[in-house]
Amino acid sequence: MQGWLLGSMIDWETGKWEVPRNAEEADQRSAPTVEETLTWLLGANELARDMGAELVVVLAPSGVVDPDYVEFWRPWSRYFSYNLSADARHRRLAGELNKRGLSVVDLRDSLKGVGGTYRLTDGHWTEKGTDIVAQRLAGALLELRQRSGAPGQRKGL
Repeated sequence: MQGWLLGSMIDWETGKWEVPRNAEEADQRSAPTVEETLTWLLGANELARDMGAELVVVLAPSGVVDPDYVEFWRPWSRYFSYNLSADARHRRLAGELNKRGLSVVDLRDSLKGVGGTYRLTDGHWTEKGTDIVAQRLAGALLELRQRSGAPGQRKGL
């Protein structure tokens, strides 16, 4: 195990700061961060629209969608709470973006419940996870291209 990871785990597990204990608590705390992020994404969407392009927001979930990742990290509840918070922000932001009609590719749906998609040591995608994401993004980009018109046009992607 890398030293930085072990150090982080010890810091979190022995820390005195408050962390969410479950998904509901994490969701309650996510609103301010999501509002800040939403503001600049709405601005970017307006700018893209003014330029005749379509902004597509791709949301990558934390490892909580991979049951193997959850099983491995759940015993370290304080350290795992970061993942709960990231997932709460993800879900809230996806909902807000969809409510406002932005184009969203939510990779959570493609990865949810599929074991072995996240590396346990650092939370990045494994080869399996990368393959799933690549297929989902390729499909989304083809769909956008079809919506945008003829292949020679430069609207959107």
